[in-house]
Amino acid sequence: MTTTHRRRSDVWAAVRRQLVTPQLIYGTLLISAVIGSAQDDDLDKQVLVTALSTSIVFWAAHALCDALSHISKDSSPTGDNPGPALSGAIRLGLIQSRGMLYAAFLPCLLLASGALGILPEAPAYWLALGLPVASLALLGWVAFRDHRLPWYTRALAAACVSALGIVVIVMKVAVH
Repeated sequence: MTTTHRRRSDVWAAVRRQLVTPQLIYGTLLISAVIGSAQDDDLDKQVLVTALSTSIVFWAAHALCDALSHISKDSSPTGDNPGPALSGAIRLGLIQSRGMLYAAFLPCLLLASGALGILPEAPAYWLALGLPVASLALLGWVAFRDHRLPWYTRALAAACVSALGIVVIVMKVAVH
């Protein structure tokens, strides 16, 4: 393996570790369900406010969960001053949960473009709903990319991930 190929492979592995995370996948499902549960007469502005506020609340909840998980696993408590361990756990919680916000960014940008009149509202809404489904397919492709599988097997895996995502989205919308 050449040095250039190894570097490219290392960069790809780092990008994949940042992208294919439970938080990003969950955030993608969440934003789709929130957008999909909008009423037919809701304006893009209303859907945007709901999507943003829901994403922020769930991101904060995930950050808190991750931080508490890290602080509870800290095997080197600092005695009477838990500050360093606590701040490190909060930092890790914020970093690990950022996928929730990443997942909401582009769909919310599309909804904002509809609310501001940059795009007509209906296409902006449908693009905001369809983008996460396409993102799930991309995440499925990326997750299986480095496995030595033929391209059509990776494509099938990506399609299955996207289809399962649609099923989960429909279930979430039906429940809520």
